[in-house]
Amino acid sequence: MQDKVVLHYLDHTLIKGITSNFSPVKSFLHVQDHETQAISKVYLSDLKAVYFVKTYEGNPKHEEVPDSTRDELGRKVKLVFKDGEILYGYTQSFTRDLQFFNVFPADPQSNNERIFVNRKATETIKLVEDFSEAQHILRTPEQEFEIVRCPSCNVKNRVSKANMGKKVKCGKCRNYLF
Repeated sequence: MQDKVVLHYLDHTLIKGITSNFSPVKSFLHVQDHETQAISKVYLSDLKAVYFVKTYEGNPKHEEVPDSTRDELGRKVKLVFKDGEILYGYTQSFTRDLQFFNVFPADPQSNNERIFVNRKATETIKLVEDFSEAQHILRTPEQEFEIVRCPSCNVKNRVSKANMGKKVKCGKCRNYLF
């Protein structure tokens, strides 16, 4: 089975592509880049998270609205990533001993089907009773992105506005974008 994924690296670079060999017990996966068709070996420890998505484009205007009635997906959790992203969802596999765990989005209309999270990319992980504090999850300026073409290989990279001008590497060739 092939999965559409968006790989968010710890250094803020992104790769959109397809993987057919993802396994939570392996330390790596192979991804075929959506634009270039190049296949890369990606180590999970280099990633913030693997976002399994419905479409690569998503809907930037969609405001996440958590649904507290999806308890069959696991325990309610609030994640705050070190880059400022806040994610509300459900998890069945989180324990403090695991480096990686799955989160299912709280919003059934989310473009994300599930997110495989690297715990070292999180600031806090909190089990919550409900999502009342998150009536609407709004994007903060740190979560707004721009597309930047790599000057070396011409591949598009999504870069958060907070990281514009900083040392951000291309998701394909790993050269600096700025």
